[in-house]
Amino acid sequence: MSINEKGVPSRAETVQGSTADSKDMDDQIQHILNSEGKELGGMLVGAHEKKESKEEEEEEKPKGFKGFFKKPKKVKEQKPQIGYFQLFRFATTLDKMMILFGVVGSAGTGVSMPLMTVFFSDIMGSFISYNSLVIEGSKAEADDLLNSEVKKTVKIFGILAAALYVVSYATYLCWNATAAKQAKRMREAYYRAIMSQEIEWFDSVNTGDLTTRMSSDISLIQEGINEKSGFIIQYLTTFFGGFVLAFIRGWKMALVVLAVMPLLIVSAGLMGANIGKLTNMVQEAYAEAGAVATEVLSSMRTVMSFNAQEREIERYSDKLSKGHKVGMKKTMIFALGVGVIFFFIYALYSLGFWYGAKLIRDGEASPSKVLNVFFALMIGGFSLSGAAPSISAIASARGAAPDVFKVIDKKSKIDATDLVNGDSADGIKGEIEFRNSTFKYPTRPKIKVLDNVSLKVKPGQKVAFVGESGCGKSTTIALIQRLYDCLEGSVLIDGKDIREYNVRSLRQNMGLVSQEPVLFGVSIAQNIKWGAKDYENNPPTQADVEEACKGANIHDFIMTLPQKYETLVGERGALLSGGQKQRIAIARALIRNPKILLLDEATSALDTESERLVQDALDKSTVNRTTITIAHRLSTIKDSDMIYVFGKGKIIEGGTHAELVEMDGAYASLVKAQALKKVNGDQAEKKVDTKKEKELTRKMTDAKGKVGEVSASSVDSEDNDEDKKIGTYGDFIWVLKKYSQQTKIFIPAAIVSFLDGGLFPSFSIVFAKMLTAFGNTDMAEQKRETNMYSLLFLAFAVVNYITIGTRMYLFGRGAVKMSVRLKHDMFTQFIKQDSEYFDQKVNGSGALTSRLASEPDDVYKLSSDGLTVLFNAAGSLTAGIIIAFVRSWMLTLVILAVVPIIAFAQSQQHKTMMGGVKQSKSAEEMIAQEASESITNIRVVTSLSRENTFILNYTRNTIIPHKTTIRGFYINGLFYAFSTASLYLVYGLAFFAGAKFVMAEHITTEQMFNAIYAVVFAAVALGQTSGALGMLPKALNSSHKLRKLFGTEPKISIFDELREKSKSILPSELKGDVKAENVTFSYPTRLDVRALKRVNVNADAGQTIALVGSSGSGKSTIINLILRLYDVLEGSISVDSVDVRDWPLDKLRDHPSLVSQEPVLFDCSASENIKYGKPDATEFEVQQAAKAANIHNLLMDLPDGYNTRVGGKGSMLSGGQKQRIAIARALIRNPKILLLDEATSALDTESEKVVQYALDNASVGRTTISVAHRLSTVQNADWIYVFKSGEVIEQGNHESLIGLGGTYASLVKQQSLAIN
Repeated sequence: MSINEKGVPSRAETVQGSTADSKDMDDQIQHILNSEGKELGGMLVGAHEKKESKEEEEEEKPKGFKGFFKKPKKVKEQKPQIGYFQLFRFATTLDKMMILFGVVGSAGTGVSMPLMTVFFSDIMGSFISYNSLVIEGSKAEADDLLNSEVKKTVKIFGILAAALYVVSYATYLCWNATAAKQAKRMREAYYRAIMSQEIEWFDSVNTGDLTTRMSSDISLIQEGINEKSGFIIQYLTTFFGGFVLAFIRGWKMALVVLAVMPLLIVSAGLMGANIGKLTNMVQEAYAEAGAVATEVLSSMRTVMSFNAQEREIERYSDKLSKGHKVGMKKTMIFALGVGVIFFFIYALYSLGFWYGAKLIRDGEASPSKVLNVFFALMIGGFSLSGAAPSISAIASARGAAPDVFKVIDKKSKIDATDLVNGDSADGIKGEIEFRNSTFKYPTRPKIKVLDNVSLKVKPGQKVAFVGESGCGKSTTIALIQRLYDCLEGSVLIDGKDIREYNVRSLRQNMGLVSQEPVLFGVSIAQNIKWGAKDYENNPPTQADVEEACKGANIHDFIMTLPQKYETLVGERGALLSGGQKQRIAIARALIRNPKILLLDEATSALDTESERLVQDALDKSTVNRTTITIAHRLSTIKDSDMIYVFGKGKIIEGGTHAELVEMDGAYASLVKAQALKKVNGDQAEKKVDTKKEKELTRKMTDAKGKVGEVSASSVDSEDNDEDKKIGTYGDFIWVLKKYSQQTKIFIPAAIVSFLDGGLFPSFSIVFAKMLTAFGNTDMAEQKRETNMYSLLFLAFAVVNYITIGTRMYLFGRGAVKMSVRLKHDMFTQFIKQDSEYFDQKVNGSGALTSRLASEPDDVYKLSSDGLTVLFNAAGSLTAGIIIAFVRSWMLTLVILAVVPIIAFAQSQQHKTMMGGVKQSKSAEEMIAQEASESITNIRVVTSLSRENTFILNYTRNTIIPHKTTIRGFYINGLFYAFSTASLYLVYGLAFFAGAKFVMAEHITTEQMFNAIYAVVFAAVALGQTSGALGMLPKALNSSHKLRKLFGTEPKISIFDELREKSKSILPSELKGDVKAENVTFSYPTRLDVRALKRVNVNADAGQTIALVGSSGSGKSTIINLILRLYDVLEGSISVDSVDVRDWPLDKLRDHPSLVSQEPVLFDCSASENIKYGKPDATEFEVQQAAKAANIHNLLMDLPDGYNTRVGGKGSMLSGGQKQRIAIARALIRNPKILLLDEATSALDTESEKVVQYALDNASVGRTTISVAHRLSTVQNADWIYVFKSGEVIEQGNHESLIGLGGTYASLVKQQSLAIN
């Protein structure tokens, strides 16, 4: 990300702040902010990166579409290594005590296995004694001895099982509950840290990256500190416990075996370090992909309009491919590492076996002691195989932590969440002074946006700033709000430098309505209430809300909605028209009753009638209040006490409207440029269709998507039914089948895993042979046999190295491929949906990005780490049971009889986990959506002083899913503990039944031991599946959601057009005729409200037509229907006499070019944004389009010229500059049909004049449909349609409509600039 680029003013997309004198709420907020005793704040102090030379940039830049979004290389900073114990930094004292108990419990569980070998040895001795007594003829005595010894052993196993049940339950609870609590605190701290940062930092980071990390990286850290840590301790304790026991039983043999240990430890250390490093690289690549996804999914209408779906998929895939390459490398290293570790373990057995046999020959140890030592070592060694997934999880957690902790630890330079430092601004009068203020945007330090500006605004004065786009007007508002600090000079309020005020208190006393008002995805009422000064302690009443709405001329419209004030407005207010949004934003400012009112093009999106009413309301509200207004429409500011004209960061003129007109300077020329043509009493054409209906239908139409919330629609009820379903194995198998190309490698992997698992119980046969070999009295024969078995072990080490390495690599490779493909296909599936899909609340960009990050990861973890363990365990179990059946079918049947009980316990655990996962996942997606929305729209949050409100909301919203998760651990722990403890009950049952069968002479002692050993080996392998089984619920739930997603087909899709079928009916060459015939339309989320009612609009080829009328009257809806973002309910829209529904969608959208009211730019260079309209455009074409849009000179003045980065959503440009780049993007396509939806509303008069001239020229030979409130831009149109309440009430040309003396004529009069 190039930070050293030269700057253009950043848009403060902000709305008002809110004050709170109140102690209680402030104290509560402060408590949350300072919780866990950590100061969590601030980030990015300077963000000045070194700019690379053009040569390097060009060299680095790939060709084609991918190259568009290539940012200049930056020097990679060395990331700090996070130690394992640092992962627990959010643990409280209670958590640490619980973790300590978890450590002890895990160690206790781990040591139980070596301890069991002691009891095994004792009971083996009892059976050997029994055999001896039977041979001596003392059968009765032998039976009594065996009976008493077996009973004693069974009791011990029962006590062990009970102890293990309690310890396992507590351990499971301690690890998982503390991990969930820490992850909750970590997410809150991360979110809190982000929300406290200064705007300068947000200019230099990608907000999509932040939200992705919040979802995926913290989940990875949680995985590393939950029961996986417990498993590591458990398996290591078993391993070292085996060694300790071996030392006690035979220290010489154990000491020799230890010689291999350093190799084992070095191998494990190297593998862990590499896995952590590679995990970090994978997460970084996926975070970049997540940032692309956030940007695209929040700008879908722009993407659809420019037919850019396939290009965006390519861009997303490009980011994914980096993660794919590193993921494959990580898989290879992990597989090799684990294979090497097990090679050394078996080599260790080989050495131990050989040396043990030597000790027997030398008379230094008995065969039983050597066997005991060997068995202890083997149990310990094999326990490590279960640790592999846990090692991977901890390494991944360490890899993900640096980026998360870096944000949390940053200190903000301007912290609006601070409630303590600085003076209160509550008593201010509203005097504002700029004293020699000079400012440059930190991301572009070479351009002075304000150059030594000095001005003074008296309390209660109405002041206006005018001037060309990018001349510094909006920057003054950003500085007054202290979004940035001056580089030189100062800004004073009531004679005091604003840096001395508490930031939150300062902003609470200001109200802002910005050029591009952003609403949050909540109800209309809630959006307005958030504007209140003291929302937390003194929230406004419904009457206050309605009063503010009446003042903003929006109340009547709201009352026509079925849900009225409780209507949801959609993400960024997407379900409302531009004018409706702006009026709600004005109501939000009015409800605050601020000392200082800042209006940045506050009425630019309003129709003339609304503007007049709202302007009256604003004029009344400005009495005794300092007001600064920025406006291009001079009619809105002509009554100001003082007007300052800005030019290139300086004040070039100042005075009242009359004084400035008289001066005949820059301001006077702006006034002349906005004059409307007079009419010489020409005869008007007659009015068409003047049905007067109640304002009931002034519904949510216009700009971006419209309509209120998803009420009790069919969509909702379907979703509710779906929410009750939980994932099944069938869903997971469906995913595997769908990606059979990637997962076919799982077949050999499963076979190798199964065979590898079978090797373990096969040891019971080798064990029996070893007994015979050790007991051989012929020393030469003993040496020969034991040497052979030692070599067999070494061969087994090689085989195991191959099988383990192979199975882990194959599963890992297939899982990485499937995960990357799954992310790609999910993104494709999202992006191919139609507008109706994105209008639904559950499909906000934050929720969808969260799904992109988590669902493929859940499936990946089970496929990569879980399946290999499960198939391995299945192989062990199968081999164990077969061997046991061959040795003693009677004993095996007895043991198998209890398997259903254990299976039931595990199924119950699985079932409760599934329910918990389903609930918490849905809640987490909604929380992620809200967090994403607040981070993406941080400027609005900042201006409203709502940082603490959102932090509190986030904290509160996480409480219920957190409680659900913790409750789930309490229940799951019961079943988990039973599964763990039941193994010892099985051993007790096996010895008890075995003794009875031996005494009854049904089986021999040797048969019984063979059967029990086989079952024990199988049980050990089965015990290692608990980690893998824990992955199942998340994977199955995600598989279910994926299956549902891939079954969702859009009604309007660009990917499945009948291209061949349509060829015959398409015109050979497009002319550009557009016709709407009897069109009736309702937005899918509000079918009961008509947006258009039997509307007829006709634009002949090459004709320019204009659509004017009040906000929400249906003008922008016509444009949405021409682009087929929606389908009409009745009537038809046709292009060149072909119904748009019969056009292949890609062909249809190739012809028109759209410039919308709130243009969306992408986080790349200006050149790349212009090329978005035509990917194969040459630099010459880009510059020609920029010249036509009057942006060329400004871009050339920047150090990086056309390669200057514009920031996310164009945040580093002013509104006018963004709109001109959007116009250039439209013109570069050289379209046959030009759709202008308030295309020049954000432009200053001079730019508008130049751009309008360019658009007028561009309109020659092409059809132009223009939506406008500023009538000077459409007065030359061939035909003008006047809309009201979804109907056309007047039509004609400018002169004829004025002659009618109707609605249009009234609008013209209201826009007059005559001096009173």
